[in-house]
Amino acid sequence: MKRLFTILICAMACVFSMHAYKKVNLTIKVNGTNRTMIVYTPNTVAKNMPLMIVTHGMNQDAGYQASCDHMYELIDREKFIIAYLNGIDKTWDTGGTRDRNFVSQTIEEMYTKYAINKNRVYWSGFSMGSALIYSSMADMVDKIAAFAPTSGIAFGGKEFMKCKKPVNVIHCHAYGDDVFKYNDWNIRDYVTSLAKDLDKCKDYKKTANYRTPGGNTGDKEVWSNGENGTTVELFSYNANWHNPSTGNSQEIWNFCKQFSLQTLEDEYQAVYEKAQDLIFDWKDTPDMASTNYYINMEKALETYSPENTETDALKTKAIEKLSQRIELFEQVSASKKKVINGGIITQPEGFDPNFHIYLCFGQSNMEGNAKIEGKDRVGVDPRFMMMAAVDMSSSGRTKGNWYTAYPPLCRDYTGLTPADYFGRTMVENLPENIKVGVINVAVGGCAIELFDEDKCASQIKNAEQWFKNYCAEYGNNPYKVLVTMAKKAQQKGVIKGILLHQGCSNNTQKDWPLKVKRVYTRLLNDLGLNEEETPLLIGELLSQNQGGVCWGHNSVIAKTASVIPNSYVISSKDCPGASDGLHFTAEGYRMIGKRYAEKMLELLDKKKEIDFDTSETYFPLKPEAFNPSLYLEGQFASVGAAKYYTGKEKYNDEGGFGGWRYSKGADFSNHKYLVVELKRKATCKPVVKIFDTDDYLNPCFSVAIPASEKKVVISLDEMKTEEGKKVNPSHIYMVGFTTDTSNSLYIENVFLSDDGETPATGVESLQAPQADAKVIYYDLTGKVVENPTNGIYIRSTDHKKVLMK
Repeated sequence: MKRLFTILICAMACVFSMHAYKKVNLTIKVNGTNRTMIVYTPNTVAKNMPLMIVTHGMNQDAGYQASCDHMYELIDREKFIIAYLNGIDKTWDTGGTRDRNFVSQTIEEMYTKYAINKNRVYWSGFSMGSALIYSSMADMVDKIAAFAPTSGIAFGGKEFMKCKKPVNVIHCHAYGDDVFKYNDWNIRDYVTSLAKDLDKCKDYKKTANYRTPGGNTGDKEVWSNGENGTTVELFSYNANWHNPSTGNSQEIWNFCKQFSLQTLEDEYQAVYEKAQDLIFDWKDTPDMASTNYYINMEKALETYSPENTETDALKTKAIEKLSQRIELFEQVSASKKKVINGGIITQPEGFDPNFHIYLCFGQSNMEGNAKIEGKDRVGVDPRFMMMAAVDMSSSGRTKGNWYTAYPPLCRDYTGLTPADYFGRTMVENLPENIKVGVINVAVGGCAIELFDEDKCASQIKNAEQWFKNYCAEYGNNPYKVLVTMAKKAQQKGVIKGILLHQGCSNNTQKDWPLKVKRVYTRLLNDLGLNEEETPLLIGELLSQNQGGVCWGHNSVIAKTASVIPNSYVISSKDCPGASDGLHFTAEGYRMIGKRYAEKMLELLDKKKEIDFDTSETYFPLKPEAFNPSLYLEGQFASVGAAKYYTGKEKYNDEGGFGGWRYSKGADFSNHKYLVVELKRKATCKPVVKIFDTDDYLNPCFSVAIPASEKKVVISLDEMKTEEGKKVNPSHIYMVGFTTDTSNSLYIENVFLSDDGETPATGVESLQAPQADAKVIYYDLTGKVVENPTNGIYIRSTDHKKVLMK
């Protein structure tokens, strides 16, 4: 009876294993041709699953490949998706681009249909399907994280040497293969060359009589520690046949799943940041913040914080768990209406646009640690002012009122701060009609979390009494005080920027930029500020050569710009430090304060342009207007009357991206067409790209200019991305060109048009220059023109275009 029971259990297990996946036949269109595949998914598909693409051998098909390798039997346990592709007439285009386009399109289809993880796409192939892998490798290296060819190499030789970067490869080949014969095709030498000549692997290990999890035996050779950490594996197994082997499937998967186009750290940071953003975005929505999904996400962020995920195994687990939480969170929040805290601040009549206000926050270096010297108490221009964020009885100052900015600027008994000489330097270099005000809220010894209202209380709860005393002056909520004072200040002037100096209490924490972003974003939201117009200036900690003990955090500060685009690092190089290794001397504060100001003055100088609704009728072909390096590096120059653009750096098949950028968005919706005319026909495969976002990596509208044409007319109302999303012509951020870098692109003219032929002028009036000194004229790039002559300009009084004749 016991034996019968065991048999029944085994039979049931077989039944269940047969249904541990779903199988669908899928057809997609690639370059106008219907292409087919068989897709296997786990019974339960989650977002961010890896994808394995498989290409069969010659005179075979997807069904035959699946019936031989049985890799689909792994997917429910290993949680990935497989797409077995069908070649046309059971063969592959190993010398052209037809089938590599099929593979690329499959990735996009799987992303659309199943939300796969594009960083974890792998490609396995058998025989001719392997030859296709090797011949396509150079073009697919940015889309495939690991390649797994079996029993085949490129017919054209070492095609892999065309790869622009090292690759991860596992190659399986039978010693007795009777088609791609092991010795005749020099299989080991081929793979060895890939490992040494392309990947430049430093380490090597061979395991004789190795047995795969699937049961095949042979010799396993591993070359590792290649450039970019790449690995190459050759499994030469004992068999006398040429067909896909189920015995290699688990070995292939075990190898591939280690790799991602992103580093594990980058992938973890991206997922962790997305989870943080969801919590931040929905914190003011009670209908969401009270749900278990929100509460569980908060707990998951704590459980899988950077401090708790220091090993690769823990990061891998964190990515899986946080991704699951994110998917559930987004499903639930999709049916709820988000409450936005803050919003646009309406400034009252009578506020002074020439009163520039800066918010300053951080820990002891922003609070002011150095002794205030005699020269710091004299000569302060009354145009430099400070708002008392707390009552300062010793200084005779009352919370919420403005005073000439003699130190201390933070609280009674604090010292000199970077804000002191920031403000002094600003008023020294700005016109006399400009006033500068600072609001300084800082707490010595605080972590950045003290300015995160969600975590503020926990930061104070178990702290030392001196720290509690500092916080008590701000009502145990420094962030709230900063916002309250800032809103009061907005009744009198305009917030122009934010200064931060903090980090010692978060020394070398890799997620510090994300924590700063939470505070910065909340400030923008609560004060109705625009990120593009409100730069964040972040001071470095005391440098190593000045005795700084937290100098290692400066490398973390340097990464903030990748998280907050409008942020800038202020160097502490050569700024003298105090003996404690944490603080600056008075001279150090003066130096770094001036550097804050120098950067802000530089940014203000770049913005010496009026805020007009951009609707240019042509695109200035001038070096100061055409940016040749909007993405990667390019060059814009001229020969005689001919203007040309060259994309110098190359990514994939495209070189650079140069053109015009509209930081506040340009409105082209009043016109029907955008017309591009070239001086001469182009052989560099130019592509016009138009973005309604300010990020080159986002989808955009693109159209190629044929080598036989010198003109392209683009219907603005019909612009769509490759994914089919309509591009909004009323808010265009970038217009420009990419090429294949083989030759220069000579540009004759670019203009908006209502008929596709003639430029639309959009000029509001014809007039002579006004003699009124209050009227300022700008060219179409936003630069001041002192003595305008013939041409089109923008008038400061009404922001309209005028034609000077």
